[in-house]
Amino acid sequence: MNRAKAIPGRDSGWDVVAVSYGRDGAGLHRTIELNGGAHREWVSASWRADATNEGWDSLVLRGVVARRVSTVPNFTLRYGDLFAGCGGMSLGVEQAAHAVGGLAKSALAVDINEPVMDIYRSNIQCERAISGDIRGTVLPPIRESGKLDLLVGGPPCQGHSNLNNHTRRDDERNGLYMEMVRFALDYDVPVVVIENVPTVRWSKDSVVDWAGVVLRLAGYRVESLSIDASSIGVPQTRKRHFLLASKYEMPPICDFLDAFRTGERSVGWAIDDLLDADRSERIDVPANLSDVNRMRIQEMFEDDLYDMPMHLRPPSHQNGRYSYTSVYGRLRWDRPAGTITTNFRTPGCGRFIHPKRQRTLTMHEAARLQTFPDTFEFFPPGLQLSNQTVQTAIGNAVPPKLAFVVGLWAIAALGISAAGHGVNGYRGVEAMDQPAATVSRMAVPVRV
Repeated sequence: MNRAKAIPGRDSGWDVVAVSYGRDGAGLHRTIELNGGAHREWVSASWRADATNEGWDSLVLRGVVARRVSTVPNFTLRYGDLFAGCGGMSLGVEQAAHAVGGLAKSALAVDINEPVMDIYRSNIQCERAISGDIRGTVLPPIRESGKLDLLVGGPPCQGHSNLNNHTRRDDERNGLYMEMVRFALDYDVPVVVIENVPTVRWSKDSVVDWAGVVLRLAGYRVESLSIDASSIGVPQTRKRHFLLASKYEMPPICDFLDAFRTGERSVGWAIDDLLDADRSERIDVPANLSDVNRMRIQEMFEDDLYDMPMHLRPPSHQNGRYSYTSVYGRLRWDRPAGTITTNFRTPGCGRFIHPKRQRTLTMHEAARLQTFPDTFEFFPPGLQLSNQTVQTAIGNAVPPKLAFVVGLWAIAALGISAAGHGVNGYRGVEAMDQPAATVSRMAVPVRV
């Protein structure tokens, strides 16, 4: 059992979080203890799977649905997801609530990309999903949207990314980070999770520092940290920065990371059953590569290479004029992938060549490496979506496994127990009895 420490100052001595696994006949069960209560759920094991975190995740990733005894949730929390994308963060939060006997309901989701939001709407039941730039979108008043327990979001990270050579750290999109703070304060949301790339800490606008200052002045406790997703079971070396804020408890996030800590999971662990997948589904169809790229990949396989030799690279990459050595790289079967981006079907955009097949990753394989389960539909029936839309949705998403662990932290911060009762007086959402109000756009500094 992975067990975390008790929250300092609690008379009960309850552990914050603990997780254990076991086998029951043909199935596996997982028990999560949270804030003094425990909840168990089951998955059916159609093939041999160890009663471990890895065995459980392997089954769920391949579409086995976790079930629990009671269909009546112990608690219900309502959350908002800004910059929601296709729903990686929302899915993780909902999986976290389910794992401790509750229900998380998406009350509001906003994203500027309409086709990607169509994927969100098809997979996440949302009371109000809005497509548009949050800076110019009229959001519903509090009375209409209802009280939110939790706000999550991953503002666009391209302006902070090391891969952005043009406007790095000085991009107008960097100010979108503060939109999360504005919304949290205007809607009085007690727990907030903001996700971004680690380099957001060094933006010229100092958005992380400003966000922390404003949230603390508003009565929140705040923690800022970077998390290596591979340490908790995401099969890629994806590091993300999180700003966590709570008006209630501030359980140590390190305890949740410790409870779900794993060894590195490999590309093969995630996609071994997709080597020769049926190509009748669009999500399993490989990219149609150019003749020159097929030749390059073929020569790499003949020489068993994982980095493309200089003589095969385009002229612009030769003679030391190009510093990203992973470009045109081949993944290793027994190691995690690098960060999955929106261009994972293009060999010239990263280390995306399949370890065992002379092609790049399929959309299905990339989704697995992002820890989206096979139950998540990237090509929902009735929607006419382009391949680029789906690639964008997958590459920009927060890995649900990462959101799951952070989502459990948020549930604990709200004072919710896995047994369904509240801690520190938390009783869930009740109807707001205050006048309707539009978002005030309070004066939060963005530039320094």
